[in-house]
Parts: sequence; structure tokens; C-alpha cells
Amino acid sequence: MTGNMASERLFSVDGVADVDLFRPEAALVVHWHSFHDTQGVIEVMKQGLNMVKQHQIRVWVADTQRTRGAMSDEAQAFIAESVSEFEAAGLEAVLTVTPTSAVTSMSNRRWQGQVRKDFVMQEVGSVEEALDLGRLKAAS
Repeated sequence: MTGNMASERLFSVDGVADVDLFRPEAALVVHWHSFHDTQGVIEVMKQGLNMVKQHQIRVWVADTQRTRGAMSDEAQAFIAESVSEFEAAGLEAVLTVTPTSAVTSMSNRRWQGQVRKDFVMQEVGSVEEALDLGRLKAAS
């Protein structure tokens, strides 16, 4: 749970990420712990896509504030190749909570550059700020 906002834990990939659903915001929040495990990162993305479809998610929040390591080229390529599937599933925006690690920040910018221009990409300062934007998106 983030702050006083109600969330539901959908799944976790040990050592890689915990994934929460925020229903009113139609948002999926991925609390990344580490990008070191390439197969774990890919598993989070695959399960996340299923959750986007199942729960009609419109906003993906990538909380990378405390993430360790940089995402591998393989994981970044997988994400870049998956963007159209996420869009087809109804995802409208990816909001990245600004990381404290320069290495993580560089990794984020590398894969974000693969996203199409009509897809909303924005860096924010907190999960709460991302959820506020998610609420606006859900209301539109």
C-alpha cells in the first residue's frame, strides 16, 4: 500500500518487483527492486500485460526509486517489442517515478526511447503523483 491509498497486491517476482493494483485510478504500480535478473524482469512484464488486460489498466506506474542495477539489453528489447501489445490491451500511459540512482535513470531513458510518440511517457517524483495523474486519465 502507498500512503493512505488502497491497493491490492497482484503478484511478486522474488527480488525483482512487487505489483499492486489501484482500482479507482485504473493503475498498475510496479515497485521495482532490481533489474539484475533479466528473466525476472521479463516475467514481470509478461504477468503485467496479463493484468493490464484482466483489470482494464490504463496507467502503468514504474516505481524505480529504489531499483538496483541497470536493465539488460535483452530485457529492454523485450519491453520495446511489447509496447504495441500493451497499447492494444488498452494501456495509455507509463509514468516512471524518478529514480535516485543515476544508473537506473539511464536504463529507464534507454527503453523509454523505444515508445511511440502518441503514447504518454512522463517521469514523476512520487507514486502518489503518478496515481493523481492516473485518476485524471481514468476520468477522461
